[in-house]
Amino acid sequence: MLALFESSAHPEYSPDRFASSLLRLDDIIRDNGLTTIDANDRDVSSFPAGCVPIIHIEGPEELPDRKCACIPPDAVQSPNPYTSWSYVLPWDSSWTDVQIRDEECRRLCWTALSLICNYMSQCAAFDKQPPNFFLSDSGNVSLHLIISSWIFR
Repeated sequence: MLALFESSAHPEYSPDRFASSLLRLDDIIRDNGLTTIDANDRDVSSFPAGCVPIIHIEGPEELPDRKCACIPPDAVQSPNPYTSWSYVLPWDSSWTDVQIRDEECRRLCWTALSLICNYMSQCAAFDKQPPNFFLSDSGNVSLHLIISSWIFR
């Protein structure tokens, strides 16, 4: 992915080239409708255009005894609670080709959104106006979270 490469430190890095690669990725995602593959699923949160996305969770204010049961006990890479790195969920070997494609699209979109958010934070830190990214408007995204299959108990 060009945008990921352009976000790394390399001798020819340039903020403008990085922004251009992010805009290109954003356009590809928009033009292919990748952010709407779950739009017809009633369990997917959707938000009005231009609004801050807020999800209200029913239940107790604090959930001290809840643990994620989605990570298999024999996971090759277990999550580390002491880092900010996310745990990458394993692929389900029983998925169909369509389910695999949809999950690949979700992961691409969420990764692109993460890159865009980091870039926009950088713009804010340096008092620079960021481009108008399609993905930065929560009203344009109707996707299951990568963690949508996680079960808490």
